[in-house]
Amino acid sequence: MDYLLIAFYYSLPYLIALGAAGLLIALAGFAWQFPLLPAFAYLSVIFTFSSSRYGVVEGAASTIYSRGSGQLFFPVLIWLLLLGAIWMSMARYGLIQRRDTRAAVSAPPTTIQRWFLLWFILMLCHVMVGLLLQQPLTEILDSNGFIQIPIVGLLITLMVAGAETRRAVHWLALFIELAAFFKALFGLGRWAAFGGDPANIYANVEKLAVKLTFFEIGDSLICLLGMAIAVSMLFIRRAENEPPWRRALHYAVLGLGLACVVLSFRRTAWLGLVMAFAWLLWQLNARQRFAAVALAAPVLFAAIGFVAARRLGTQTDKLGFMGFFYDLWGSRYHTEGARVLELRLAADEFFASPIWGNGAWGRYAATRQIGWQDPVRPGNFLHSGLLHIAMKTGLIGLCLLAGTLLSFVRRVRSLGGGTADEQALVAGACMGLLFMLPDFLGGTPTVQFRTMQLLGVCLALPFFVARARALRRTA
Repeated sequence: MDYLLIAFYYSLPYLIALGAAGLLIALAGFAWQFPLLPAFAYLSVIFTFSSSRYGVVEGAASTIYSRGSGQLFFPVLIWLLLLGAIWMSMARYGLIQRRDTRAAVSAPPTTIQRWFLLWFILMLCHVMVGLLLQQPLTEILDSNGFIQIPIVGLLITLMVAGAETRRAVHWLALFIELAAFFKALFGLGRWAAFGGDPANIYANVEKLAVKLTFFEIGDSLICLLGMAIAVSMLFIRRAENEPPWRRALHYAVLGLGLACVVLSFRRTAWLGLVMAFAWLLWQLNARQRFAAVALAAPVLFAAIGFVAARRLGTQTDKLGFMGFFYDLWGSRYHTEGARVLELRLAADEFFASPIWGNGAWGRYAATRQIGWQDPVRPGNFLHSGLLHIAMKTGLIGLCLLAGTLLSFVRRVRSLGGGTADEQALVAGACMGLLFMLPDFLGGTPTVQFRTMQLLGVCLALPFFVARARALRRTA
């Protein structure tokens, strides 16, 4: 009996490997028949689980987004995303034919996928140069470089490849809106009954009497995407024969999502909300625009002003514009704030090597005046996604960034009209990117896997709509 137990324990790793391989084969076959489900499964993960541990007093430092990176170099989730993107794109590009009629409709890569291919090539160039300069591979491909940008291309491939049914746009819009509803409901419930998000840097570190819904900007972005879909289907283009429960869902997402974003106590979220609201005003007709300015704008600015006063009133004695950006100004001992100093040091690195940048492994000069610097690897990231890319990749990376955004804008401009669900997803894409613009300029999105993946969702939505529309016309 002991020999049987010993044999079983020795064979257990092989049995697990065989079981995992069988499960992957079964899932691949299932995804082959239902191409949107892999995207839904992946989006369910990044919509549900937070990645921020900043400000948490107790708890494990790892999250689902870092599991497996010790043994597999990259986390398991990235490997699964890579496999899913390759598998689903095989049918889309006609590499493998299915027996249904949809397989005959193959398509070349979208323009934005070509730009992310160039990002991947740039990453390979940095790997080769870094290895020649004897930089560790772990340092070159570290999240504080720009590896998160090429990975976004995998998500876009997975999503666009899933747009192979006539109802794909409808189901994706409903999925995002339901995700935003439950996300906002969870955030507000936890805020009301359990003290809010445990990742609360303001209360746990700065000792402010503030509880918030979500500290991570990605959670607020999910709420914003749901709000954008809801407001589009309520005021821009209403769906025909829409059931009452869906209309009630629109109003619920709009109210709960707005409260959740405002109570996040994040300045970038407040600024992004104002920018998204400005885009909405541009889309409304004159009568709706007047009503929004007269009724909605005062409520929005009053809510933001109230919660901003609660937070900023205890952090600074400055008022107005200077109070809102209090950490940009210097003190009696320093002529400039720590964030401005950080940006200046990073800009110096960019101007020292403006074409190529200082590499994915590059850093800016260390100084004790910047308290959030990593003591082991100081100067490895900074509070500006734009300047982070400029410092690491130079003008080459900035040109790739401009081309990526230009392809997004051109696709949006080409999608005039369409069904209510199509316009809702396009609205979500535009409002989502505008919402994230303040964080991209003054935050740290480029080093955060989940935040970049959620930005990828926004970038993918117009191309998803275009793919579904093309298939509907050829059906």
